[in-house]
Amino acid sequence: MDIAKFRASVAGLVGQLYVLDDNGDPTSDHLNALAHLPQSLSETKLPCSVIFTNPSKFPTPPPVTIDRLSPETMDYILEFYITMAQAGVDFQAEERAELYLDYTRDWLQAHPQLWDGTLTNKPAGIQKAYPVSRTGITSRLAYSIGEVKYLGFSYVIRVEADNTVVYYGQ
Repeated sequence: MDIAKFRASVAGLVGQLYVLDDNGDPTSDHLNALAHLPQSLSETKLPCSVIFTNPSKFPTPPPVTIDRLSPETMDYILEFYITMAQAGVDFQAEERAELYLDYTRDWLQAHPQLWDGTLTNKPAGIQKAYPVSRTGITSRLAYSIGEVKYLGFSYVIRVEADNTVVYYGQ
């Protein structure tokens, strides 16, 4: 599995989403989708998403097929940062973030393999890519530190892939 291509594909797919207005209607602006982790996150990038890699799982012993394919399952964390947690009046930030829950779920579920349609981003070997779970609205996100609290949610995205094995010396 090409991790960089998969992250680029997910970022490309999420970047096709529109920013929602206060009524939940799409605006003409696209959501900022980051394929790589920034050093910091500024309020000007909101709403946005960031995708993180998680550990992989390999069968033991590895059942390599005659075609030299070895299965791998890898989870990613896809975090959505919607607004500042302490912005506006009571409940305003939470209500703003809630608008994106169904919107993002429907978009991700409607795109098998989470491919953005760009040929250069199509990772080879992916058999399945799908959301496994989603948090509720939370400020417990990777870039919420100290006094800076963002409100959003995250998905666990599972990818099942077949990797082509190239044996040493061949």
